[in-house]
Amino acid sequence: MNPELHHYRSESVDDLVEEWRGVLPEAEVEAKAITSRIARLHHLIRLRIEAALDTLGLSDSEFRLLAGLRRSGAPFRLSPSEITARYLPMTSGGATALIDRLETRGLVARSANPADRRGVYVSLTEAGKALAEEAMRQVLAVETEVVSALNPRSRKSHIAALSALMGAALE
Repeated sequence: MNPELHHYRSESVDDLVEEWRGVLPEAEVEAKAITSRIARLHHLIRLRIEAALDTLGLSDSEFRLLAGLRRSGAPFRLSPSEITARYLPMTSGGATALIDRLETRGLVARSANPADRRGVYVSLTEAGKALAEEAMRQVLAVETEVVSALNPRSRKSHIAALSALMGAALE
């Protein structure tokens, strides 16, 4: 294991939980054991995905925009406001700069919106579609490798438990 990732080991979370228990002996610290693992797992997965995307020359935001357009279905075209509402929570200025970079690389193209002369559509080019699909394959490979640590028969219960936690966090 990379020594820089020692902080992310499950045993480190156990140590953290014991430290909390030492400070607050009357408190139920099981939640800390769960949420710390979720947070650290998220970070570890993000690091692996970023490394995979880096091999393709993509940032996370670039990937999310390209993959969002690809997942939107044919003709793989959305307005910038649809992109930011569905796939990239960022300002319109940030989205414009991102679209500019991808357009310069020939991965997306802008076209006029015939229903709104002030509006534009952003579409995947063939190169953008191919790169989006390859990046999606690589991201899924990272996620599959991580999830492979779970027993295939227990995955549905893990999905249900995580869904319940997400619902509770949204309340």
